[in-house]
Amino acid sequence: MDSDSQLGLAGVKARPGVFVPHDSMLQPATQVGGIAQAIWIALSGVEIGIRDGCLWLWAFSAVFVLEKPPASMGIGGGMELIKETARMLIRPLSLDDVSALTEILSDPEVMKHSVRGVCDEAATRRFVEWCLDCYESYGVGPWALIEKESSTLIGFCGVGPERVGNAEEINLGYRLARRYWGIGIATEAACATLAYAFGTKAFRSVVAIIEPEHIASLRVAEKAGFHGFQEMVFHGKSVRVYRMTHDEWSELQGMPLQPTSGHDAAFLS
Repeated sequence: MDSDSQLGLAGVKARPGVFVPHDSMLQPATQVGGIAQAIWIALSGVEIGIRDGCLWLWAFSAVFVLEKPPASMGIGGGMELIKETARMLIRPLSLDDVSALTEILSDPEVMKHSVRGVCDEAATRRFVEWCLDCYESYGVGPWALIEKESSTLIGFCGVGPERVGNAEEINLGYRLARRYWGIGIATEAACATLAYAFGTKAFRSVVAIIEPEHIASLRVAEKAGFHGFQEMVFHGKSVRVYRMTHDEWSELQGMPLQPTSGHDAAFLS
């Protein structure tokens, strides 16, 4: 079929994510974003055609374009996107995530090395509320990890304030649903989080607190670029405290050294 024969009377371009009221001549309204997986619903007569690789419409009455919410909204919906990786979108947690996150944090295996222990819904809600306070006070915190393919919340990863010895540090932490273990998701999330902490927030350093028995997390830390560590007691447990400085991260990225924010403290020897 000749595409020009389907342009209708005016051929005004409509885009995914646009609601066009009656008699508007299809002037685009606010676009709600995202790559459309759209359902096009036409009331009365509509002619549709393709021209220059774009979909064009002419409506005699009204056209509604309904779009699946972008995966960046995840479960919470309508939130800022912190980072995007090959398999995940990283965004702030919200109270809408409590139920899904509880399913993850109530798993004894997931929480085996956590100082919090297994979390029920009330404990998970308190954790999310703490995360929201971190966003407000520090501009960082544990963030939701959303699998792109399914738009499912699969865990969290982020950096946030942590008292280590006599200093407040910026600490990297994460938890993943068990079915996402062993496929590189944790390393992917940790690297993206460090890129935000150093590249966007310009923290001077980030620490990772890991029990020596937690071999999988030791490997994630090493793959993300952490190397040297100090042995300490943290919440009654013997741990390794790894540190990466802004300069070390920049060297790993092959980037010139940049001024840092100074928002975190150095180790007190």
